[in-house]
Amino acid sequence: MKRIVFLIIGTMLAIPALAQNDPSQLVAEPQLQTETQISHPDQGIVVKQAQPFFSIRVAANPTTGYQWFIKENSDELQTLGNEYHPPKAQRMGAGGYTSFHFKVDKSAFTVPRVLKVTLTYQRPWEKQMNKDTGETVTFTILTQPTSQKDHLIKAH
Repeated sequence: MKRIVFLIIGTMLAIPALAQNDPSQLVAEPQLQTETQISHPDQGIVVKQAQPFFSIRVAANPTTGYQWFIKENSDELQTLGNEYHPPKAQRMGAGGYTSFHFKVDKSAFTVPRVLKVTLTYQRPWEKQMNKDTGETVTFTILTQPTSQKDHLIKAH
């Protein structure tokens, strides 16, 4: 009899705990900083002084041995990191994408500037041997300073 009472009480305590872990009940955390995301090199990236963060997304498939690397970027760009996002479909060999995150330094907003990020898609051992055997893409970033007019509008 005691076992049944403990089993019932235990079940009653466990149900609310399980409901808290229900994925349909989870709320996404708000992002601390919004970013402009771009995934095609033909599209310019406009970065405003008020929001100096942006990301570049490129298709990737590490099962081929290839990875994206930053080949070069403008001095005014701070690399915040990168990460690979696997595909949602759980198929063998399916590709996902890699995101590179950047912040534009304050010095790039004194006047409008054109900044560049060049990425290369190659195998790590080829990168170490300084071989340019992979695909290379260059992204263009245009900085947009906050103008005096914008300050006047915000003040009123």
